[in-house]
Amino acid sequence: MATGSVALDTTQYVRINVGYTSMLLQAHRDDVTIAFAEAKPAKSNVAVHTLGGRDAPLPIPVVDTNVWALAKSNTSSLIVTEADDNPNNPKYKAAEIDDAASPNYFGFITARGEWYILKMTTAAPKQLRFAKGASDFATSWTGRAGLSYDYLDVVF
Repeated sequence: MATGSVALDTTQYVRINVGYTSMLLQAHRDDVTIAFAEAKPAKSNVAVHTLGGRDAPLPIPVVDTNVWALAKSNTSSLIVTEADDNPNNPKYKAAEIDDAASPNYFGFITARGEWYILKMTTAAPKQLRFAKGASDFATSWTGRAGLSYDYLDVVF
């Protein structure tokens, strides 16, 4: 888990997430205003959550938008703990698709380079099989037809 202090500003919102990951937010000293939006919100934005210095940490699940913070005073402080490195819950994103013929292949990768490839036969009987690895997705994708595939519960 990566933990760090965010440099806050009292005049404008500051983006606090690097990617779309789950995180834990904890204010220290004075209040911090938290907003969720793709673009930087205006300071006057009222659709916010105020996190106080004495409040329990605020868990933020995986969100598909940006998380912003605004300091309420010059002594406001915010600690962010990103939970993206949870090995039991990696965040796979679609990377490649080959649906030109049966079987179809769909490649997925995490920010840490872990990957899996889904192989789907389109003719009856339809089948889904999986292969996965910890690195070198590009080489694995190129050689996808020769990988060993198995059922989801066996591979994961």
